Amino acid sequence: MSIPDYATLMLPLLRIVADGKDLGFQEVINKLAEYFKLTELERNERQWSGKLVFDDKARWAGDYLRAARLLRSPRRGYLQITDRGKSELAKSPTAIDLKFLR
Repeated sequence: MSIPDYATLMLPLLRIVADGKDLGFQEVINKLAEYFKLTELERNERQWSGKLVFDDKARWAGDYLRAARLLRSPRRGYLQITDRGKSELAKSPTAIDLKFLR
């Protein structure tokens, strides 16, 4: 499997934090990698800047979900679902993308 784009990561990311507990972002990234069954090679792929490709895409997904107020950061490096995020998940969306977030 190839590394999914940030929009593809949004719904699984939201589901990972659905229990309402604060999760460290690195733990979220690891769970996403497991969900998508990424290989070690894919996990370690780097951009020209040196950033890990998958981690960077996951962070962008988290940023968009926070901007849409579906997630919040209770403290630095942690994510938590909001009531709005729970409400949207209860509607059983098939995907979350930029159009959905607007």
